[in-house]
Amino acid sequence: MSQNSCKYHPTKPSKNCRICKSIGNIPETLTQTSHLEFIKPEKKQHGPMPMYGDPHTWNLSSLMRKNVLSAPYFNELFSMKTLNEVLEQIEINITYVVPWIPGTNNTPSSFFCCLVKLFMMKLTEGQLSFLMENQNPYIRCAGFLYLRFVGNPQELWDRLQHYTVDNQKFSPSHGEETTIGEFVEKLLTDQSFYSLQLPRIPVPLQREISKRCLLLKKRRERFLLNSQIEFEKNSRIWIHMDDGTVKEGIFKHKEARKAHVLVNEKNLHVNLGDIEQSLTYSALNEDLDEKIKEMEAKSAIATGKYDYIKKSATFRLTEPIAQKRGRSPSPEQEIVEKVHHLSAEQIERLEKIKSSYLSEENEGVDLATTLAPQKRHHGDEIGPEILKLG
Repeated sequence: MSQNSCKYHPTKPSKNCRICKSIGNIPETLTQTSHLEFIKPEKKQHGPMPMYGDPHTWNLSSLMRKNVLSAPYFNELFSMKTLNEVLEQIEINITYVVPWIPGTNNTPSSFFCCLVKLFMMKLTEGQLSFLMENQNPYIRCAGFLYLRFVGNPQELWDRLQHYTVDNQKFSPSHGEETTIGEFVEKLLTDQSFYSLQLPRIPVPLQREISKRCLLLKKRRERFLLNSQIEFEKNSRIWIHMDDGTVKEGIFKHKEARKAHVLVNEKNLHVNLGDIEQSLTYSALNEDLDEKIKEMEAKSAIATGKYDYIKKSATFRLTEPIAQKRGRSPSPEQEIVEKVHHLSAEQIERLEKIKSSYLSEENEGVDLATTLAPQKRHHGDEIGPEILKLG
């Protein structure tokens, strides 16, 4: 053992060991977790996009992966070879993007069967961009979810920030309407997607994403305004940078959702929601950290009396659909009096009984009337009296 190694960790230094820290044997890779930053993706022209995490499970839960692979609809998709065939299936069959079919016991939806097929195809950068720029909102959602499940968390904001202001409307589930921008925002800030667990984003990155999402309301207002007005070329504008600062720049021209600007003699392509003609955003350094802490505290603490039994709307979608089964009251039945007439044979037998067993005091009694069925309450009847002999 060398003198410059820790006696407790001679081969593999520990970042929590004081001796290893004092010697300086801790590799930089062990200390990089607390300094995570957003990075720009290296968009390769050829080959599939690098998958983050497990490339064999696509960071899906084992239940979802198992049920999708055994679904009959996925067997039809499995034989498809091209991307256009899968996209055609999405255009024809997909009307919602929830992971489970509502009212079933963990039956995967057709949308997630198509998504797993896209995972198996290993999309390239160009194919992924084609999905996210498509006119069909459900094809776009497939691209966003593909990136959310297998994309590098450090690249998510750079890849998806321009779509957070998109105002295209669609229905992600039955009876629900939202925009593409709100859908992407939930993918970046929520930990689950309709009760399906999403891949975890490291806490430093998650807090920074949540901080930037707090500014999306004003950013969307600027995007809607700037998409309707025309800027003069070489006019002075203000640009809201990713680091929270505001810099002065020169407007060049528009390109779809982006604008070509000149900042400090550098050409940049920024979102239309990040520029404005006059600086009206006064509180540049709001207490966003405090707002993030308040949001985390509210989500972790049950503030209401019945919070422990509350279920989210996304969770209720996975429950069986309640079926109303009402029974109408029984119709009133008419009371019909039934009169039983004795046959001649019965009367003859009764006369024999009268003559044989009755005393002389009851000779004038009509047995046919006495032993005839008698009416009780509610229409009930009783039969003739039974004479016990002996």
